[in-house]
Amino acid sequence: MENQSNIEELFINASETDSEELLNSLLKEIIECRKQDNPEIPKHIEFVLESWGETVATSGTRASFCVSLAEIGAPDTPLFRNSLGEAIKSMLPPYLAKAAFFRALGIRDNSVPINEIIHRFNNILKLKNGVMIYQYDTKKWAKISNIDEFTSSIAAASISGTSSYAVPLATVLSEFYFFNPVPETLKLAKPEKKELLSSSKYRKLMKEFAYTKISDEMIKEIAFYSHVPEIMNPYEFERWWEKTDGLQGKGSVARPEGAPRSASEARSIQEMHIILSAMVKEGKETLDISDTDRFIEFFSSMKPVKALKDDLLLAEALAMISLFTGKDEFAKLIVPLKGKTLFWPEAISSARLETLDTWGLVPAKYLPVLTDATALLFDRNYLAEMLLILPQRCLSNITAKLDESLILETLKATKTYGSDVLLWIWKNRSKSSASMQFLINMENIVSALSVTDLPKTWGASQRELKRLLIEKDDFQKLVIKNADGDIQSIVTAMHKSKSIHSGEQQSILVKLSRHSTELRGALEGEGKKLAAKTPERTVHAPLTPVTSAYSYNVRLKELDDIIKIHTPENRESLKTARAHGDFRENAEYDAAKERRNYLASRRAELEQNVNYVHKIDFRTVKPEDTIVIGSTVKLEMKNGKTETFYLLGAWDGDPDNGCISYKTRLGEILLGARVGETLTLLDDSECKVAEVSALPEKILKKYSDEK
Repeated sequence: MENQSNIEELFINASETDSEELLNSLLKEIIECRKQDNPEIPKHIEFVLESWGETVATSGTRASFCVSLAEIGAPDTPLFRNSLGEAIKSMLPPYLAKAAFFRALGIRDNSVPINEIIHRFNNILKLKNGVMIYQYDTKKWAKISNIDEFTSSIAAASISGTSSYAVPLATVLSEFYFFNPVPETLKLAKPEKKELLSSSKYRKLMKEFAYTKISDEMIKEIAFYSHVPEIMNPYEFERWWEKTDGLQGKGSVARPEGAPRSASEARSIQEMHIILSAMVKEGKETLDISDTDRFIEFFSSMKPVKALKDDLLLAEALAMISLFTGKDEFAKLIVPLKGKTLFWPEAISSARLETLDTWGLVPAKYLPVLTDATALLFDRNYLAEMLLILPQRCLSNITAKLDESLILETLKATKTYGSDVLLWIWKNRSKSSASMQFLINMENIVSALSVTDLPKTWGASQRELKRLLIEKDDFQKLVIKNADGDIQSIVTAMHKSKSIHSGEQQSILVKLSRHSTELRGALEGEGKKLAAKTPERTVHAPLTPVTSAYSYNVRLKELDDIIKIHTPENRESLKTARAHGDFRENAEYDAAKERRNYLASRRAELEQNVNYVHKIDFRTVKPEDTIVIGSTVKLEMKNGKTETFYLLGAWDGDPDNGCISYKTRLGEILLGARVGETLTLLDDSECKVAEVSALPEKILKKYSDEK
């Protein structure tokens, strides 16, 4: 309890100061509390950030604190992202403080995790012409020759200077290793036989001149592809790497005595990958017959793979092994791997996406081989389940192994579809059946787009699916077609979306309406066109929630008061309570803290509300014979009495005065009903709509902007 009081006092002090010493102490305490999984820490962090507000951008110590929070894994909340963005903006040098560079950091992209943002930020601080870079995917060194802020890309020139290529800035910041462009780095990238460094010297220089944090494993991998095969072969490389003495003599390292170690005799997955890579480069055609048994022995004794990097190396190694073996031999040697790799879990349907990331990272040339291997190891149902979970780049290879009936059966058996499988169906629509194409409907699309916290590999398909919905005419036409005349289903599905904000919803529906006269009629308020299609009444709720100007302004003022009055008052209350001493028996402090939590929660709720709900001017509403929002409704009850109601916006409910929100159960019953229609009320009694008219002046005045 005492520790809890100490950390709370540190947070309160931090909300009022720029002291670097205090913020460093707080950071240490946060790290300790995170080890103990203290659930109060996220609330305290939000409190401090709210207290600081815009000063994060003007205080170097506060900006540095926000970045440090990100480095230790602070909770990813909208407030923290906003504060981190302001902090990073203030810390970028003027030549990097451009919109294109800031966008490449991914702060506004919720699919980019906080730790990745910090990784990119640390890299962008070193971004300038002449910096040496190494790309993991291509295994090549290059030099930044130009930075183009307009296209948000860099030009990478080869070490020899004979070629160059453009790379998106976000890719550079995320996937490249940065090095100080000194002469020693050139020796690391382009070693020479005559002046071959010792491996220990190579390691030392790599760590000394790397701008990016780099592991020992990655240093060895970079060293391998920088030396093999131009300077030495794989066997010579292993001998050189294991030596730790000084500078080697002139010429290449001598081949070790006896037969060189084969891939099947490797001591680790990484070593196996290195040897196999060299065999591919050398153009070797087959393995020794004894290698199959040794591979089986290696894979049988191997512990289950837990690290993604090892999993990826193993997948690539298997693809290379298949080049040197026959189908039967290969089928035998992979049997021990069943359930031992991340990319081949025993139960694919229950696997977490992040554990399957190898399928998204493995080079495309290896995907057919890896799929063939999967078909050898597992049955057709396993492959069919992969169709629902793997990234889109894998699906064509998988479906090539399955007949269409099994694909359709698998798709029909599931209730939710990811962006990847919907995207695959779209891209292969010329080959797929109408039943399969029918899955591209608004309900499935919204469901796929609503999935959050997707790993990077799957996030790309989600973004592309959203782009198709917003921009592609043919895609929009298919969505309209698959509604099968039920235009309201499109609107309803869009309403349920949590990932598409109200402005985008409106824009998408307008674009869809270009391909549908029915939807266009609904958007223009011509509900009769829809009603004529069916004898049942169609309820026309607005595409986005609406309320009166009066109620909207009430919420807006409450939010403004929380920010400008109540939160500052609460901070003062906390300071006063803190001055009373021991937190353990301090009821005033507990009350102030509870008040702080309420204010934070209410502020978040109000911010979401005012950003989502639109104001409506009831004076513009001209009802005819149908009940709409902003109309007076007279109901004739069975006993002959007449009751009058005013159907108003989402926040306008005042039942004592006859004002009914269209979001209530009674409001839903009334909305869309016509004069003469019989309605069943909440108590199961019946009534008839006697009259629909405009709102009276007293109601219009109360719920307007008029003061």
